Amino acid sequence: MNQYLEIIELRTTGQNRKELEGIFEKLIAEFDAEREKEHIQVYNSLVIESDFAIHLHVLSEDFNSEGSPLGLRMVSALKEYGLVHHNIWCKYLSGN
Repeated sequence: MNQYLEIIELRTTGQNRKELEGIFEKLIAEFDAEREKEHIQVYNSLVIESDFAIHLHVLSEDFNSEGSPLGLRMVSALKEYGLVHHNIWCKYLSGN
């Protein structure tokens, strides 16, 4: 089983923060309903409070290089709120 990390970065204007919080909560609930072993984390920049990063940790035998279905839905849903950058990483090495 391979471990993947999908990172979705969002740069907003900062005007829709409450609406975005609701969207993040909905996406997390959707993720929890679809996955058992994987998890999701949402980060907020310490420097630019309108910047967010969503990390989807996924375990999979085969993984689409464009992202997971949920990751792609997140990208699509977040595009109307600002600039979105989406990339996928495969676990290479790990330490203790």
